[in-house]
Amino acid sequence: ENGGEGEKETEEVSDFGGRVVSSSPTGEQFSDTPYHVVINERMTTDDLRAAIFAKLVADGKLAEGDDMNRVRLREKLSHRCTKVIRNGSTLRQAMHTIYDNREIAIELLQEPEELEKTHPTAGQIVNFRRWHRSTWLVSDKFELYLEQGMQLSKLCATLSSMTKIPEPNLRIFKTALYSNTKHHELPTQKWRDFHGDLRTVVTASLNPMDGDVLVVMDDTEPLRDLSEAEKESIVTFKKKSYSNTSYYNRWPLPSPFTCWPDPAKLARRYPAQPQPYSCPVPALSRLASLFPLYPLCTHATPAPQATCRCPRTRPKRRAT
Repeated sequence: ENGGEGEKETEEVSDFGGRVVSSSPTGEQFSDTPYHVVINERMTTDDLRAAIFAKLVADGKLAEGDDMNRVRLREKLSHRCTKVIRNGSTLRQAMHTIYDNREIAIELLQEPEELEKTHPTAGQIVNFRRWHRSTWLVSDKFELYLEQGMQLSKLCATLSSMTKIPEPNLRIFKTALYSNTKHHELPTQKWRDFHGDLRTVVTASLNPMDGDVLVVMDDTEPLRDLSEAEKESIVTFKKKSYSNTSYYNRWPLPSPFTCWPDPAKLARRYPAQPQPYSCPVPALSRLASLFPLYPLCTHATPAPQATCRCPRTRPKRRAT
């Protein structure tokens, strides 16, 4: 039995460098076959929900006796589920735009949801996860409805009662969209203390949207030191992510992963052009002098009749 536990622990540690708090959404989370529904701008959200519910029942996803409000409708942007569509309005009022082949995400809930009755005030449904510093583990997501006028102090009190973290020790971090924040990157993120803050979730820098993922932690919880296997996993993952075949390393121009080259070495490697040139824009002229092989505007050409295409200036034509 001990041997089996050891193998399981080794397997978990081996992928530590690639563990993410919230993965970027992909098409794999959606079904392959969509449900086609004919709609118009004057159609109500209740009618749309009823039409989709009928298709789910016909497909065997739901039973006829199920509550129709178990179907949550959300706007779909690329692979991301965004705004939750409420009942009691037309599609033109509830959605940003309507056009042919407009995609709407369907989310099946365990319990019926009627936001227009339980939460009449405008707000967002946000996902929260707790990070345990002593174990480096992140809990499962749990949803919380944030009213636009909710004060941050009230949010901290609510999260404190749900996570058992004392309010003065509670810290919040909002993950960026499509960021793929890793577990080992959490200690260096910008954790915010909103205890006693009288600003609202909208006026402050938090400003959440439907579907956002926020992470909470106890600032006083000791941070466990990573094992050598976990550190090696982080290095291995970074090597896979930032390989020599990446976009930035394919060109001799400077990149975020390299230092600026010495201008003297560049001059020896790339001899100056036969005819000197200059650009009226000082910044472009400076860069052009450093990288003569890659002119930044058509001022670099020696042809006297060439048309200037510099985005900031347009010189006068020469008199013939």
